[in-house]
Amino acid sequence: MKFLKSVTLLTTAISCASAFIIKDAKLTFQDETREAMELGELDEAYRSTELAPFQIKDTEEVIGFKFKLDLSKSKSKEIPEQLSLLVGIPGKNLEVPIVPKVKDSSKNNKIKLVSFKVDLSTLPKSILHYALSQGPETNEITATLIIANEKKNLARKEVNLKFPAFHLEFTNLTKKLYQDDFEMPLRYGKKEELAHTFPPAPKTADPTISLLFAGIVLMVNMFLYMYWINFDAISFVNMPSGKDFLPFLGFIGSIIGCELIFASYYLGTGIFETINCLAIVAPVGLILGTKFLRNFTQRI
Repeated sequence: MKFLKSVTLLTTAISCASAFIIKDAKLTFQDETREAMELGELDEAYRSTELAPFQIKDTEEVIGFKFKLDLSKSKSKEIPEQLSLLVGIPGKNLEVPIVPKVKDSSKNNKIKLVSFKVDLSTLPKSILHYALSQGPETNEITATLIIANEKKNLARKEVNLKFPAFHLEFTNLTKKLYQDDFEMPLRYGKKEELAHTFPPAPKTADPTISLLFAGIVLMVNMFLYMYWINFDAISFVNMPSGKDFLPFLGFIGSIIGCELIFASYYLGTGIFETINCLAIVAPVGLILGTKFLRNFTQRI
């Protein structure tokens, strides 16, 4: 008596857990010469059976997977949040989801008519490569059905469903005729070395810029000399002498030295060598020039 009660309770628990009931499942094929395959009711017992793969002759075959989804024992009477068919090769982690068309039954809104369309020609080349290879890497295409809701939308003993609905296998003739152009992508391997030759640094400045700069410097110097001559700053009469002669020579020498440094830069001397030379000549010219011009201005 106790044994019968235990069996009854176990059966009731299993039936309560199977909130998603799948009825009248069947497969249809695009090939008109091939009849539809009735799968019947899909439940816990179906998912544990060994399914013989269906033979496929054409890589452009379109397979229809249809069934009635009974939600009368489900906590939620709406379409499950996850209702999809994963088609591919699970062992290779190659699967693509297919979304169904769902509509209410004309007799009962708690029963949903679900229809999947599996077009083999649209599958990734990687899946067809492994499914059609004739070597030891041959794999069946598996269609895994997922019907699930979030935990908060499930009853206490209600469970989600995920199980292989059917398997597909190409015939040997199809494997021989198939033109496989799939190339295995390079992942996590050594990449080809990127060889890039940078252009050499220019040894001299652009001739146009050099001529323009030289012309500007020449015009400024000519204007400066003419200005000095016009105001008798440069003449044999006002030629500095005595203690002003050495600052004068240092001032003129620093100007000439700066001009030579800039000329050498535009002839190919590096920028860092140019800066080092200017750091020595420019302060000397600034100090001596300030001293000379201050004393010479007082005389004028």
